[in-house]
Amino acid sequence: QSTPTQILTETFGHAGFKPMQLDIITKILEKKESLLAIMPTGGGKSLCFQIPALIHPNLTLVISPLIALMKDQIDHLSKNNLLISFFINSSLSEETKEKILTLIEQNKIKLLYLAPESLKSEKIIDILKKIKIDLFVIDEAHCISTWGHNFRPDYLRLPEIIAQINNPQILALTATATAEVEKDILEQLKIKCTVFKTSFDRPNLYLEIIELDSSIKKELFLLNLLKELRGPSIIFATYRKTTE
Repeated sequence: QSTPTQILTETFGHAGFKPMQLDIITKILEKKESLLAIMPTGGGKSLCFQIPALIHPNLTLVISPLIALMKDQIDHLSKNNLLISFFINSSLSEETKEKILTLIEQNKIKLLYLAPESLKSEKIIDILKKIKIDLFVIDEAHCISTWGHNFRPDYLRLPEIIAQINNPQILALTATATAEVEKDILEQLKIKCTVFKTSFDRPNLYLEIIELDSSIKKELFLLNLLKELRGPSIIFATYRKTTE
């Protein structure tokens, strides 16, 4: 059987692990505990479950609300000749979903991405009850927290679903969790998790907050600031109208 390091280099073409990736993968493969990993964007969250999925004998189930991300990850895996991963979401026809569900029942799929609303389907739940699930991944785990920036009510049903499908090992992942959100994720999941946190420090990024008095015209301040900056700049605004 291949080791995580062999899969990292031979399948994904990376020379080494990013911080904490191997620690998380090792814990998953030990199957002793559930995990919450808080890692910044670009920190390599997906490999933390994709590599164990290729080692585990049974299904790894990934709950994700991001349809575009699901497709992107599946396409990436397909390029590496890993034709054992699929997604089910609202973008698929019923016929395609049926074909995928049949493959799941036959234990021919290693990695399945599911949109949280797909768990409302009794048919999908019935199939998941029958099969062996090695790892249940909750991507964008901050969505379960009412304190999070992107709360999704469908996420609140996850503890109930997890109990129905024989309580597999959990890996919850997020890039955005304040101490309050982290605490709430653990409370909402109702599962004891070991928490992994990687540093959000980026030596090449400098962040500064400039507080302006209400009497100062922001547009004029911004214009003067842009004159001082060298190179390209990006300006984010709340509304499209403001941006235009």
